Amino acid sequence: MSDFEIRNAKIISTQLGDMDRGVSFYINLDFGGQIGVFGGYGLDEHNPAKDRKNYDEEGYDEIPERVPSLLMSSLLIGLHTLFPYKLWETLTDTPVRVYGSNTSSFALGHFLKDKWLYIARRSHSLRPEDKLSLEFLFKVTNLDDLKKYIEIEREFVTIQ
Repeated sequence: MSDFEIRNAKIISTQLGDMDRGVSFYINLDFGGQIGVFGGYGLDEHNPAKDRKNYDEEGYDEIPERVPSLLMSSLLIGLHTLFPYKLWETLTDTPVRVYGSNTSSFALGHFLKDKWLYIARRSHSLRPEDKLSLEFLFKVTNLDDLKKYIEIEREFVTIQ
């Protein structure tokens, strides 16, 4: 049984940028006087090619230190699927639904349509001998499938 509930909110601001530990995002929400947030996930990752020496003729390293992750592209595509916007900044004042608890926002939903954006494991195994995949992405789904995913994740976390 889930202790999550659906709550109405309005996006009051968005942040996308370098937040000291790499590129991350925040969607700040107003739940009618109570402030919350969706996000905080790192959207880039260490570039494994950076470990090799790749200098141009002037001696400058040509390889970027950090590169976009699958999470970054799936977030931007997922948000655009949920709220077709032209600019990130125009998400402000958008009414939304949030699926979560008083302390966490698990999924962001379209205000009128049964469309929800959530973070999911790209692949994982429930067998303890398999290595846990730490690769995540954002997905858009309906509420029934979202609830099924939450229950699977709770079982997975319990097994680990």
